[in-house]
Amino acid sequence: MEHLNCDSARHNMADLLTLWWKADHIYCTILQKWHLSLNSLWTLEALLSSGPNEPARLADRLNIPRQTMTIILDSLERRSVIRREAHPTDRRRKRIRLTETGRAFAAEVCAEVNAIEVEAMSRLPDAEQRAFVELSRKFYDALKAAGEQFRQKEAARQSDAD
Repeated sequence: MEHLNCDSARHNMADLLTLWWKADHIYCTILQKWHLSLNSLWTLEALLSSGPNEPARLADRLNIPRQTMTIILDSLERRSVIRREAHPTDRRRKRIRLTETGRAFAAEVCAEVNAIEVEAMSRLPDAEQRAFVELSRKFYDALKAAGEQFRQKEAARQSDAD
């Protein structure tokens, strides 16, 4: 498969990153209504969709540093949105659960954000929506392959250095 000109790819990546940052800014602006960060939204979505979970597993699932997850959970706990419970089989571990109030709050936030996302997506014709998703998937697959190649080169470099 022929690779694009590197200059063209650099330019396109710069444009894409600018759009990602602008999209993140829109999400952050929307989330100000509830005084939430984007990472907090993802945490609420994960707890709402999959139920109680351990902090480390949540952090790993969302690709958030564990220290950051602790800060998010502390904030949500102060707001009585979540509670930390003892793990059923290992007292050293904790499980995170939405409170009743937290479940209603998470459902409200996620529903409103999702409605905005659906509204935005629906402004594109069906064919463009499918193309957008397919191109996003192709970029993900290419990024995953390039990242794996990078990791292999780094591992070989480290092995040579040792």
